[in-house]
Amino acid sequence: MPRIRFFVPKAVVPILALFAGGALPATAADEMIPASLPPAQRDVLGKFLTKIKETKPEQFIPPDAKLQSATDVPVEIDTTPMKNAEVKEYLAEIIPHKVADKQKGPERADVYWFRPNPKRGSPGITVKRVVDLATGEQVGETIVLLNRPTPLTREEKEQAIQLARDKSDQVHGLYERGKDEDIAVTALFDQITVKGLPDGNPGDRVAHLQFRKKGTVEVISVDVNLTRETVREPK
Repeated sequence: MPRIRFFVPKAVVPILALFAGGALPATAADEMIPASLPPAQRDVLGKFLTKIKETKPEQFIPPDAKLQSATDVPVEIDTTPMKNAEVKEYLAEIIPHKVADKQKGPERADVYWFRPNPKRGSPGITVKRVVDLATGEQVGETIVLLNRPTPLTREEKEQAIQLARDKSDQVHGLYERGKDEDIAVTALFDQITVKGLPDGNPGDRVAHLQFRKKGTVEVISVDVNLTRETVREPK
């Protein structure tokens, strides 16, 4: 069974704070493009993102991609091909390179996508591509980053909320008693890097959700392991 073994540092990954309302707003790819970029570069980057989105990935690990990892705690990624499995890729982060002339703008930007593993329970990967902001072409090879604490994507936030609604009696009851737009959801995210934690194993992506009906102070907290699709209600 093909597997990739890699290592992650022992330090706990910092938690990234995110906020989402009861119904997550639609987030187009161009809304993630940094507003600091000149209009021409925003347009070039938008076209690059559209081109990538229209290219459906056929393999979980992109062919000819370069793998990068840290070292310390071993983590396994199952890459066994699954019949009729859909490979998903979610836009996660755009980081322009540093620039000396702000009016001219940067020459390149790093773009990150998160790919959940088609096999439930096995960690996903982060795909990094560098784009030339003048030509709209990719620069260099595609990089696969193993266990990078890539920000939680819009798609993952939606999945976490749905899993909580399906598997938590408290959350299910809250939505049964009110409308979606009346419920506020606060999300914190971390990626597990050490063994022995109650929320999962190294490599797992976990969303810590707090549900609250607007106008009230009572909060329902649940931890959603997106890698394993499990929900835990902390004591």
